[in-house]
Amino acid sequence: MEPVQGEGGIRPVTQKFLASIRELCDEHGAPLMFDEVQCGIGRTGPLFAHQHYGINPDVMALAKGLGGGFPIGAFLPQRRLEAQRWWGLMEARSEETLWQPRLAMQ
Repeated sequence: MEPVQGEGGIRPVTQKFLASIRELCDEHGAPLMFDEVQCGIGRTGPLFAHQHYGINPDVMALAKGLGGGFPIGAFLPQRRLEAQRWWGLMEARSEETLWQPRLAMQ
């Protein structure tokens, strides 16, 4: 989910709504995933938009502002989720452009 809805008119979620989503995810053992492609990397003040709420995701997606104009994205799971391979499908997106992640790591 987006902490700040981008395409719908720059609409931030409420603290109460985000807390209830976190609670539901915890209750059902589902990872809370934040899409901060548009609202992350300092675009709302702090580095990540979810920091306004004090609620941390289990997984976060970043892009756009991450590369400063360079086409790069990141899929960031919490350490406790790194060993699980449910997110492995995302790795395939860069198979033909491996130079981009290498350059971004420099």
